Amino acid sequence: MFLLIVRSISTIILAAFCGWCWRFGGSSNGIRWVREAGTGLTLILCITLWWGWSYWYVLIFGASWIESTYFKSKGSDAKWYNWALCGLLYALIPLPAIIVHGLWVGFAWRTIILVPIITLWRTFQGNVQWSESGVGVWQIITLPLLLIH
Repeated sequence: MFLLIVRSISTIILAAFCGWCWRFGGSSNGIRWVREAGTGLTLILCITLWWGWSYWYVLIFGASWIESTYFKSKGSDAKWYNWALCGLLYALIPLPAIIVHGLWVGFAWRTIILVPIITLWRTFQGNVQWSESGVGVWQIITLPLLLIH
């Protein structure tokens, strides 16, 4: 029980940190790579906290660099389907851990939940601070869904 509480509190702290990385990396005065590097490292830390370390997790860091695209034409506004595609790709980032630990049912549930959350969050959240920060938070806070068997 104690370990579950520690993991849960640590996940919340890591989610807040990932949210900060997302916003800082997307701000005009921020450093762009902080978003991708921060998300990748935070995902790896959180997954290691829940399931232990594997060298395959290094691939998660590489996959996190897809965080820099919104799948839209230059100069155009992102539509709901752009955000849905982003949500799908965010769900795929921890795939190395899912393969290593056989977390397929949890992966399906997390994907089913994360994609609409990201789509709705980015489509209807008008405040850019909350919108971007929330994307980082949602990615981490939904990781325990991988525990579903």
